[in-house]
Amino acid sequence: MGGGRPAVLPVAPLYLSLYLAKVRHETYAEEWRRRAELAGGAVAVTFEEELTVQREVWYGGYEVFAEAPDWLSLPIVGSRESLEGPLVALEDEGACYWTNAAGMRRRLDVPFSDAVSPQWEASDPPRSVEEARARMPVPEPRDIEEAGYLELARRLLAEVGDTYALCWLTGSPYTAGYAHLGFQGLMLAMREQPEVLVAIVERQLEAALAWARAVRNAGVQVVFVEEWACGADLISPEHYRTFAWPFERELCRGLGRLGFKTVLYFCGAIEDRLAELGGLGADALAFEESKKGWRVDIGQVRTMVGPGRCLFGNLDVVRVRDGGRETLQGDVRRQIDAAGPEAFVTSIGSPLTLNTPPQKVDWLMAAAREYRS
Repeated sequence: MGGGRPAVLPVAPLYLSLYLAKVRHETYAEEWRRRAELAGGAVAVTFEEELTVQREVWYGGYEVFAEAPDWLSLPIVGSRESLEGPLVALEDEGACYWTNAAGMRRRLDVPFSDAVSPQWEASDPPRSVEEARARMPVPEPRDIEEAGYLELARRLLAEVGDTYALCWLTGSPYTAGYAHLGFQGLMLAMREQPEVLVAIVERQLEAALAWARAVRNAGVQVVFVEEWACGADLISPEHYRTFAWPFERELCRGLGRLGFKTVLYFCGAIEDRLAELGGLGADALAFEESKKGWRVDIGQVRTMVGPGRCLFGNLDVVRVRDGGRETLQGDVRRQIDAAGPEAFVTSIGSPLTLNTPPQKVDWLMAAAREYRS
């Protein structure tokens, strides 16, 4: 990410936490079931025990690969207050439940599901600048640290931070509009409530930088910024330059001042905004693969941003899932020849599908590490 050509080309597939979610879900449930059984049917959760379980689950996920990739996504856990004190108990027919003091409960051993319900409309969107800001308090970095959110990250950094690039993921300021307005509301707000959207984006920028300061204090050096809702296939150049780009730039600048290496991942078509993306100040740029009638050619991106800017590859995840070893070797070689090998990281354009065999990921990583120009 700092430029130059390493002895072995790095591999950093995006969103491996999503790909590994099923195995981690199952491992987490199995471990708490085992602890409840050893305790006679129920066990009180302590913060330290929860961190121990989550650490084992984190490491265990990467065991599906022959070798781990070069970057790993750090888990940000709940606060010490929220994780201390719940009861994990075996109930009727062996079902395993987690219950806290407030009576909230969830069954741990249910089958994993990746189904999500897109938020088309927000049920109660903010209707004024004041309301938007009031709903988005900006935390103090010290409070984040003292609450324990970063304790597991600290431990993992101490254990493997010299071997792997451990990264923190955050959304861009603009994407916060989706959480508060829904997708339809986000699109409409640019015309009907621009001042509310700007208030949301400004507030999210403040909050993201507060979290970033706490994360940097924990020792994290790499941050992955996700920008998914402002490609040329969704919004106009004018709206991008008004509601997204200035705040992306300020976030990247703020992260740089804190000492981070920043990867900005941009979803969607880029043909009329690549110059702006190149001017954000991110250390590395990553893009979605070509799809839905538009094209992102990594060689053309290299020509636009110049030789010194680090680029992540955008291999097609469907080809990763369905291709044979020679197909993946050819795809990797073509991208490296087009964009690298200097200042280049082999990667994918989207999250891997859950039915992608882990062996395909092994082939992808081997193709990059075996590359010779």
